[in-house]
Amino acid sequence: MPAIPSQPTFAAAFARRPAAPRRGLLPGTRVWVTLAAAAGLAAVVALAPPLPRGEDTPSRPRAAAQPVPISGSPRTPAKSSPRTRPPTATPTPAAAQPASPAPGGQQPAPPDAPTAPRTSAPQQPPAPAPAVPGRAIVGVQSRLCLSATVGTDGTALVLATCDNSPAQHWEALADGTIRSVGMCMDAAWGSTADLTTVQAASCTGNRAQQFRLNPSNDLVNVQADKCADVYNRATAPGSPVKLWPCNGQDNQKWFWR
Repeated sequence: MPAIPSQPTFAAAFARRPAAPRRGLLPGTRVWVTLAAAAGLAAVVALAPPLPRGEDTPSRPRAAAQPVPISGSPRTPAKSSPRTRPPTATPTPAAAQPASPAPGGQQPAPPDAPTAPRTSAPQQPPAPAPAVPGRAIVGVQSRLCLSATVGTDGTALVLATCDNSPAQHWEALADGTIRSVGMCMDAAWGSTADLTTVQAASCTGNRAQQFRLNPSNDLVNVQADKCADVYNRATAPGSPVKLWPCNGQDNQKWFWR
């Protein structure tokens, strides 16, 4: 039997076959490089900041057109409008902040309210003393006044310089008494004897306090029927007055003034 030629192996047959260009669905190396470059460019464009639009681009202010002066006429400067000063804001006073409480929870004392300055009231003149009722009884000889001096019960009547004091004011009342400073002219101890002291005493209504200054200017005690006589015809202040029989002498004469 003739010998069957041996079949070449796959590797030997592949080695002898000339290389043919690849065809099929898978792209080659050049295609991948192109795609990678395009992807990189797209990424750069996406990350770049957007360019401003034409209307958004700030434009320089255009200079106002200057009027062209007519030849031969002077150029009139343009009137500038007066600048108005912006309104000044009036500062608003800050509101008063409440005082912080004192330590320990105590509220601080409020400030003292302002007080008006004190003005001294005008000094009023003292009111005049009320008029003392009655009139003076004056001795004809001495021209001195009959005085009750201190005006207490049992005070002897004497001559005194007339000074319009209350102890020299006498009133003749309808009950027959002659009074001064609330006291009655009185014959001491109700006596009717000569040289009985004429005194001021508390009014009791007894007859020893009945006196009359008659039209003959005699000051007569009704009970004793004797006259008030300046003792020993004295004329000095402080001279006492006694009861003595009426004799018409001037040391027994008196008058109202």
